[in-house]
Amino acid sequence: MIGDTGTATGEILTVYYSTGAETLAGYKKSVDEEYIARNNTPAIVAEREREKTKQKEAALALDPLYYYDKDGKEFSVVVAYVVGPQSTESYALAVEKLLKRLSIKTVLSPLEPKTLQEMITSGKKEYDILIAGVSAGDTISELGQLFDPGEAGK
Repeated sequence: MIGDTGTATGEILTVYYSTGAETLAGYKKSVDEEYIARNNTPAIVAEREREKTKQKEAALALDPLYYYDKDGKEFSVVVAYVVGPQSTESYALAVEKLLKRLSIKTVLSPLEPKTLQEMITSGKKEYDILIAGVSAGDTISELGQLFDPGEAGK
């Protein structure tokens, strides 16, 4: 078997080639055995097991009702609504209820009309959903019918 070594990125790359399939297969087997032995020392295996245990404990600590990103941060939606008309708050609560049914955590954020105007003027958006005005019936039941088919006819 003949070998050749070169560097391109600062790492050493050794290329082995052989005209004999058995020689090459034997070499591959020895490289595999060496790699496994080097990466499966008791200390390395113990560290991998500690990391797996830590990840399992972190996953078990999460509330199964909601969604999380890869870092374990809970996914949530900010629902801002203009303070004043009762219907906007009722609408926001209805949206919160429906999003919860979809396992989406909701943070309600009441806004004064002046604060909303300042946000719009400045271009800042501190919400994911904005409820600025609702034209609906006077009762929660009538409002619920807009969003929840189960509320229709109640």
